[in-house]
Amino acid sequence: MKQLHFKWLLTVVLLSGAASAASVDSLLKDLKSTSKETREKALDALVDMADAGFTEKESLKVLDAAAQKYEATGEYSVSAELISFLRYDPKPSMIKPIVNVFPKLDADGKWFALDVLTRLEKNTTALKTYLGLVGKHAASLDSLPIRNLKNQEGVADLLIPELFKYTKFPKLQFDIYDLALSYLYDEELTSEDIRKHEKTILNDYKVLSAKLKAAQQDSGIAWRWAEPYNTDRYLGGIMLDMVGFMKTKTGDAVLKEALQFKDPHLQAWAAISLVYNEQNVPSEVFENIAASNEMRWTLYEYLEDAERLDLFPQAYRNQQALATSDLTNLLIGSDYLGYEPENIEFVQKFTRQDEDTLNDYYLFKFTDEDGVEYAGLAGPYSPAKTATVQGGDDTYTLFDEWDSRTAEGHYQAILDELYAEGDMD
Repeated sequence: MKQLHFKWLLTVVLLSGAASAASVDSLLKDLKSTSKETREKALDALVDMADAGFTEKESLKVLDAAAQKYEATGEYSVSAELISFLRYDPKPSMIKPIVNVFPKLDADGKWFALDVLTRLEKNTTALKTYLGLVGKHAASLDSLPIRNLKNQEGVADLLIPELFKYTKFPKLQFDIYDLALSYLYDEELTSEDIRKHEKTILNDYKVLSAKLKAAQQDSGIAWRWAEPYNTDRYLGGIMLDMVGFMKTKTGDAVLKEALQFKDPHLQAWAAISLVYNEQNVPSEVFENIAASNEMRWTLYEYLEDAERLDLFPQAYRNQQALATSDLTNLLIGSDYLGYEPENIEFVQKFTRQDEDTLNDYYLFKFTDEDGVEYAGLAGPYSPAKTATVQGGDDTYTLFDEWDSRTAEGHYQAILDELYAEGDMD
């Protein structure tokens, strides 16, 4: 009976596999349709199939189809979409076909193809293929997928020396330096490792710093979030952080010069690096950084880690000031405002009891670039007298306009959303 059941099950599986393969063939054929609706439906169906899991044969068919040309259907080209589906369940058998199809892909398709390779963890062949493709096609790449590389241990020595050869391509600099910095923090790279690339790093920073200096302004904050400066300032922060890891006299001189920037983001990473390298930083620099809602939390966190909180300005060493910074950094995120609000005003503190624990929350009113006022909440934090950057897990905004509720109503509405505690009128 068990044998009969096994034979029946095997037949079902084989038939199901054949139907699935036929479905992939027909859907790929539909992508050639002159009807945009038909193409969109085919892509949607392929997404569902990818989520369920392509067979190895189906994956290779999708890869082969990605080399063809299609009419525009959505934000990405159809070829790029097809490659992106393979990230759900990457297989080693995809490596060689990816190499073959790579030159025929647009920039988005190339990014997705490289991302497939990064998802084949503990696969040296995949990583070497990634490096080979980056090296051969660097001029046609807009950026590099690195998120999955950050999580891989023991690969920094293979990746970073090769990738540093391609920082001469401006579009790749951010991702290469971001990845290298991540490995430094995770101790996958050492200061000695990064000093081997000191000349490259300082030359790249010199070019970038000239652009940054030309963009500095004496007043306002909106200029910091305008492109291309916004991207440049983040790259500048990454590089100043990395220069600190080098621990060289030349590097420290670069950091000291960077203290002259008007932008507190750049000042902060230069100052933090100097503190860790046991170099002096003028007190007025710390005052300027702490005055920034964007950088106050970061400065406190790093000075605390370096056991140099004595350098943090007393005027901002309180939970309300740190909560303001906490909410500001949420709002800066791309899923929220995407920039620091010009105005953020503390309104009221609330204390919430959770079993035997008391926690403080801080309610704020902030204004977007159109002048609309919203409510935002920061917390929870321990009500202890000493300020802390521990907590803040509930920092959030519903983007409810300020006049739509009372202060207490906004506080409760946000907690209701986070904890499903009930309905508000």
